[in-house]
Amino acid sequence: MTASMSRPAILQRVLLASAALALLAAAVLVLQLQRVSARRQQQQETVVVQQLCRQTAMLIAERVRESFGAAVLETLEGIGHPELHTYNLPRIVQYFDSGRRHLYVGRFFVWSAKADPRRLGAVLFYRAADEAPGDVPILGPDGESLGFLYAAPQAGELIWAHALRFYRLKRSFAVVEEQIDGRSHQVVIHYIWADGPRSNFVALVGYTVDLARVRARLFPDMFHSGRLSLPRRGASR
Repeated sequence: MTASMSRPAILQRVLLASAALALLAAAVLVLQLQRVSARRQQQQETVVVQQLCRQTAMLIAERVRESFGAAVLETLEGIGHPELHTYNLPRIVQYFDSGRRHLYVGRFFVWSAKADPRRLGAVLFYRAADEAPGDVPILGPDGESLGFLYAAPQAGELIWAHALRFYRLKRSFAVVEEQIDGRSHQVVIHYIWADGPRSNFVALVGYTVDLARVRARLFPDMFHSGRLSLPRRGASR
C-alpha cells in the first residue's frame, strides 16, 4: 500500500520538477531573447545616430556653402561689368548695401583705375553711414546719400598687394587669408578684366570675412534663426 501510494507522489514530484525546469528554461529563453532584442535595438539606434550625424553634417555643409556663396553670387557677380568699367559708384554701392545682410561679411571694398590717382595703390572700403573726414560720399540720382568710401591704409594696401600678386593667374577670383587689424581675415577679390586675354584688370570688388566673427556668430545664428533645421531622430526611423 505504501509502495503503491508513493508512485503518484514520485510522479508528482517529477512532474513538478519538470515544470520547474521548463519554467526556468522559458525564463532563460526570455532573458536571452530580451538581450538579443536589446542588442539589435542598440545596433539599430547606433545606425540611426550615425545616419543622423551624416545627414546633419551634410546639411550644415550645404547651408554654409549657400551662405558663403551668396555674397559672391548676389553681390560681387551681380555688379555689371559696365558699371565697374565706368566706376558707377551709386550702382556699385547699392549692391554693397544689399550684401551687408550676409552675417559673415565684414567690409566690402572697391578699386578702379578711374578713381583718384592718389589712391590707386589701395582699395577703398564701403560704409553706409557715419561720414568721417576724407570719406568719398556717394550720392544717388536725387542727391540722396548712399554711403561713403573710406581709406584704411594698412588693410587697403595689403589687399591691393594681394590683388597684384594673384592677378597673374588670370582668374576671376582670388581668396587669401591675412591678418588685418590683428585678427585673422579671409579676403575675396573679384577681378574685372580690361580685355579677353586678361592682360590687365581695370577694377576690383570684394569683401573681407572676419573668421573669429564667423566662429562666434554664423553657426549660432544659423541654429537660432531656424535656417538650419536638423533632422529629428524619430523621423528617421
